[in-house]
Amino acid sequence: MRANLRTSAGVDHLWGQVTTHGRPLDVAALNAGIGVGGGSFVETDLEAHLDVIRLNVLGTVHLAKLIVSDMARRGKGRVLITSSLVAAMPGPYQTTYNNASKSFLKSFAEGLQTELRGLLVTVTSLMPGPVETPFFARAGMSDTVLGRARKSDPDAVARQAYHALRRGKRRVVGGFPIQQGCRGDQHDAARRGQGTYPGIPVEPRPEVTHTGKSTAPSAPTMPRQQD
Repeated sequence: MRANLRTSAGVDHLWGQVTTHGRPLDVAALNAGIGVGGGSFVETDLEAHLDVIRLNVLGTVHLAKLIVSDMARRGKGRVLITSSLVAAMPGPYQTTYNNASKSFLKSFAEGLQTELRGLLVTVTSLMPGPVETPFFARAGMSDTVLGRARKSDPDAVARQAYHALRRGKRRVVGGFPIQQGCRGDQHDAARRGQGTYPGIPVEPRPEVTHTGKSTAPSAPTMPRQQD
């Protein structure tokens, strides 16, 4: 079926079709999203940016509310939310896509993971790099550096996402291995947990100082999703 997930009516219509047969929804992939190309924020159409927010953020939150609430009542379910590797990057020329929508979805998924502790409901954040789909053409980004770059096979990314979802993992980076395309010094730094790959941020590994016996009170053990 087709539905306009930019609108509340479209989301409600989709959910109505899902539940009309009376069978519980055990697995859901929230993957709908668009971008804006053609220039900087001030040069591009406001309505196009608002559409990004309506679909990528509002539509996803609305649909997630219906799906996750139902799964939580039943005590089980698995949800995949498509964020992106760009969620952790500055977003010039993709301000609403990178910063407003994909960063939001990453944070949203992480928040749900914490709230759903203790239930057999998992949320997996998919963070792919560039994937060979019609996204770039539809967003008017075919002539950009990213649009012309080598992209991952969508079937391979889908398989990675599926396996992570089945295992209840918190996140999965989809696509090419993160080391690919690095120059020597960048590759060595990234392996040490320092610096970045070209266009892909690498979080530094936290330093651990052993000070002997801890005086901090021990926290209660809570079930959590695996990383």
